[in-house]
Amino acid sequence: MSKPIRQRVIEGLKKARNFIKPQGAWFQGWFAKDALKVDCSATAPEAVCFCAAGALGRAFGDDDEKAFDCAVLELERSIYGKKFDPLESLNSGLVIWNDEKGRTQEEVVRVFDNTIRRLQRSA
Repeated sequence: MSKPIRQRVIEGLKKARNFIKPQGAWFQGWFAKDALKVDCSATAPEAVCFCAAGALGRAFGDDDEKAFDCAVLELERSIYGKKFDPLESLNSGLVIWNDEKGRTQEEVVRVFDNTIRRLQRSA
């Protein structure tokens, strides 16, 4: 039997956070880059640094689209709070937030940490 969705989301968020947590492992503007800073797929073996969405893509792969989608929505809830509207997330969602000028790696990692804690508390 498959693990419950909440558990899969939390595990994926932790894994994704660990991809972007090391200094220099997070960036803006594309989903993933290789060691030469060339754009690549987040699931490519040569990918070594990621944006927030790319890290999720790497963590979940192609195997658990439902948990990936839920993880994105939970991160967006952490970012935007009660004013978050999933129907508007394409205009103000995770990718846009990640790529905002002035965004820092510390802020992105903190959102992952806060989301993980919130989901663990409500389990």
